Amino acid sequence: MTTTAIPSPSPEEVLPCWLEELQASDRARGTIRRYKSAVESFLTWSGFQPNAEEGACRLQEQLVVD
Repeated sequence: MTTTAIPSPSPEEVLPCWLEELQASDRARGTIRRYKSAVESFLTWSGFQPNAEEGACRLQEQLVVD
């Protein structure tokens, strides 16, 4: 039996889908804007580097360890 790891999607792939889902759920524009800003600020603070597997791994390690 072979085990294959399925990579998790990156935040830059998930964020637009999540924001669309919020809009479809009839959330207020201001709420969506604040959520987006908060997630982007967190990713900046955490040192996440878009399109870099190493950055995603480092972010996951920080979330688990901290």
